[in-house]
Amino acid sequence: MTPFLMRPTAVHHMGMVVPDLTRTIEAMRGSYGLGPFHTSDDSYAARLHGVECTVSLRVGFGWLGDTLLEVLEPLDGKSPHARFLSQHAPGLHHVCWLVSSVDDYVAATGSVITLDGYGSGGLHRWAYLEPVEGGLVPEIIEDTPSSAALFAGIRSAIRATAEGGRH
Repeated sequence: MTPFLMRPTAVHHMGMVVPDLTRTIEAMRGSYGLGPFHTSDDSYAARLHGVECTVSLRVGFGWLGDTLLEVLEPLDGKSPHARFLSQHAPGLHHVCWLVSSVDDYVAATGSVITLDGYGSGGLHRWAYLEPVEGGLVPEIIEDTPSSAALFAGIRSAIRATAEGGRH
């Protein structure tokens, strides 16, 4: 049972994994009017089941109403995102919420970390947790000034993209 104080209170973002980020974003814009999206290529150090690894992704962020939508295209065949595509159709991969501490959340809930790392120069931690029945991956991010600044920057980049007319 999840202790009351550890229960998620809001969705921070939802993440999709797709084989072609550009084509997916264009389809979502054309079919559903979603966007704009800010896109970038990212490669970062992480731990997969405790073993050091590098994850390389093409990432797009945009808005779906009040919820941030993250679209991920694996750029290598070794990441959990590439494995997801080899086992599932492209689509919803994870739902993320903020926590005060990854370690405290995991200890209190008995969750198992499958992939974790640090964002923004190591100033905040994030983790994917073992999926529950149905396969949806929970992601948690530490709610710190660093993570707030990171996502404020993403929001600004989305606005700049909208003003520049790209994606």
